[in-house]
Amino acid sequence: MKFRLFPTLCLPLLCSGVAWAIEPDLTGSTLPPNSMWLEKLNLPLALNKIGAARAAKSFYNNPITLGGVVYAHGVGLGGESEITINLRGVAREFQAQVGVDDEVNKAGDVSFAVLVDGRTAFESGEMKGGDASKFVQVDLTGAKTLVLRITNMGLADYGNNADWAGAFIRLNPNAKIAPTIVGIPQTVSFPSILPATSKPAINGPAVLGFSPNRAFSYRVPVTGAGPLNFLATGLPAGLKLDAKTGLISGQVTKAGTFAVSLTASNAAGKAQKSISLRCESALALTPPMGWSAYELYGSSTSDAKVREAARWLVKSGLSAHGYRTILLGDAWQGRRDAQGNLQSNTRFPNMKGLGDYLHSLGLQFGIHSAATEHTATGAPGSLGHEIQDAQQFAAWGVDYLTYEWSPSTEDTKPMPQLEEKEKTTAAMEAAFSTMQQALRKTNRDIVFSISVPSLEVVTYPNKIEVATLAKKVNANVWSERNGLYDDWKVMSNLVISKMNTAVYVPFNAVNAAAQARALSALSALSGLLARTPSGVATKVLPSTPGTPAVAVPANPATSSSGNAAPAVNVPAPATPTTMIPAPVPATPGTITVPAVAVPAPATTIPGATSGAVTLAVPAPGATSGTTTPAVPVAPRILPIPRPTPPPPPGPGFWNYPGALMMGRVGYPTLHLSRLTPGEQMYQMSMWSLYSAPLILQDDLARLDPNLLYPTTTAMLTNDEVLDINQDALGKQVMAVSVGWPCLIRAKALVDGRFAVGLFNSSDLPRKVRVNWVSFGLSGDQPVRDVWAHQDLGLFKDSYETLVPAHGVVLIKVGTAKGGVTQ
Repeated sequence: MKFRLFPTLCLPLLCSGVAWAIEPDLTGSTLPPNSMWLEKLNLPLALNKIGAARAAKSFYNNPITLGGVVYAHGVGLGGESEITINLRGVAREFQAQVGVDDEVNKAGDVSFAVLVDGRTAFESGEMKGGDASKFVQVDLTGAKTLVLRITNMGLADYGNNADWAGAFIRLNPNAKIAPTIVGIPQTVSFPSILPATSKPAINGPAVLGFSPNRAFSYRVPVTGAGPLNFLATGLPAGLKLDAKTGLISGQVTKAGTFAVSLTASNAAGKAQKSISLRCESALALTPPMGWSAYELYGSSTSDAKVREAARWLVKSGLSAHGYRTILLGDAWQGRRDAQGNLQSNTRFPNMKGLGDYLHSLGLQFGIHSAATEHTATGAPGSLGHEIQDAQQFAAWGVDYLTYEWSPSTEDTKPMPQLEEKEKTTAAMEAAFSTMQQALRKTNRDIVFSISVPSLEVVTYPNKIEVATLAKKVNANVWSERNGLYDDWKVMSNLVISKMNTAVYVPFNAVNAAAQARALSALSALSGLLARTPSGVATKVLPSTPGTPAVAVPANPATSSSGNAAPAVNVPAPATPTTMIPAPVPATPGTITVPAVAVPAPATTIPGATSGAVTLAVPAPGATSGTTTPAVPVAPRILPIPRPTPPPPPGPGFWNYPGALMMGRVGYPTLHLSRLTPGEQMYQMSMWSLYSAPLILQDDLARLDPNLLYPTTTAMLTNDEVLDINQDALGKQVMAVSVGWPCLIRAKALVDGRFAVGLFNSSDLPRKVRVNWVSFGLSGDQPVRDVWAHQDLGLFKDSYETLVPAHGVVLIKVGTAKGGVTQ
């Protein structure tokens, strides 16, 4: 066998075989025996968000300097970066000193991580400019891949100049080849666009809810060339189908669940779909889909603009995929007349006429009011006029009411402050309940959606439990106004800080350092490996029956201080422990879920689990950040009490995190969405897995910036993605991984399969692996990429793929059972 020599190294000198026992001086110019400087690798292949990696220099091309100490060697970077090194099995150890370079003074906010064969061997935690540098020493014996990762922790992309100072790799004395950097291809995301077809397809939800003795109207959403003919069997008495338009309408007097078979046909073929009609006073059994006028037009929203948008919702084909609710927003109100009746303003001369027009197109009519004296724009609210307003809304043909909480300085009856949790919750509950009861006394089904102000300014103990409140007042949809707009950081921060608060985590695993940050950012909840203050990773080893789990250093030979880490014994936990099997060993750069010790719960409560976590307890007197290495001690399995979880989303009860940021959007002025196509797919995938209402806010007349490649339309009309959102089971999404920046979310579907999203929130492509055991599957499972509309084949026990930066891979896993094919 011939070996290819690394061109920039003199291997005879590199592998001289000289033995040494003295720790090297990382600041000097003398290379330790059998070693190579990190900067001698092929640095152009390193992935960097900003600029290029600097060899033996800081990012600004100055001498590498940490805490006033100058280093002759190392690699300087501009922050977010990843260096993936193929070790070729010849490496023994990696050493470096890490930190934010002195050249940016107090600026900079990063974290460092070292991964060995996909497993985290070192994590620095958050490091800011001026913080003391940290020493890294990682055993590489037998390892194949080393990943050196820097992550930007703050919002700024610039000024995060960070160094791997004095970094070197020690090799085996007999090494004949040298490690080399492996480039990861930069990938981007675009939705696949299916060729147009004339054949009919029936879309929309497979379940619809309504009340007895109230008007029901539903136009079957169908794509395909016209003219179309419709047929329905199994309709309950009182409902009829228009065979030409596909409109099902009428009134049912007897409660019950009715299985209906729909058929749509044209000259090109025939489509069939089974749906369930539930006449049981249950509304919004799947998340609402539609368009918001106020999000696009603001205070200039008018009857004419809404009618035009409604026509475009139909003409664009969006209504044929299930988008059917038009929301006016806080823009239609005028004043109250002498009798207290709420009038529309001059931009809306005929509210009933507008409602009738929307219904004629097969759409639904949504308006806005407030549970306070005034709305957010100062218009009259419904407080004290609930019954009167509810009757008025029903007379106009309203199908959906957004009801906000908006205390104002103009109110004659001051409301409690948001920080006064108990008083505010009681006031909200009374006001929201009054309107819901008023709506139920009308002769019309009206979906009830409540909205509260952002609670960002409220400290955690005083935060209102909005989901619990919404459940008490029987709201169908609830939201916290969060200021979402088309900015990647705003949207991705919403995903990790807000949307995950109602996500079911199958097993709780949080590291000790994360607990202090868990309330402000779930990104800290990635501690499936415990850490001692000295940085020594520990892992839980599977135990034999009757034997407690044992935590040992992940690298038994060394600690981050360079000293041997003694083996430790762990007493048996107080709670019976069940081991979740460790996943298949990961390939380089793969995000996986390691084995975790989980206490066996005494009772099974849907959506609520008690968890255990492996905690590393510092030696007496040890403090975080000390320059004296802390003594590794035995981690203990400690139960973490979990607060009562909020009621999970499900049929008739959905959380609305904000509008979809696609196409030409209107905040602050009409412009193309600043989210890339990949970021838009990220949002659409997360909203669909989360079962969030899909509400558009774009210019429907100009959906696509490029008519030759209509990406916006392709994303909004991907029926495989929409089916995940509209799944009749309405199950809560599961957090398969709780780390950051790569998230894995899974959702059980009505047909027995799982929808799984592999999300990469970092600025670099990442390999992500999901293991079937995480959601109860095993063995060979078929995988389908729903964005690509492509069957990928059978995969044994897991699936791994490269996920683009700010991107997602959305798949369905498993075999559809019982002939159900939503």
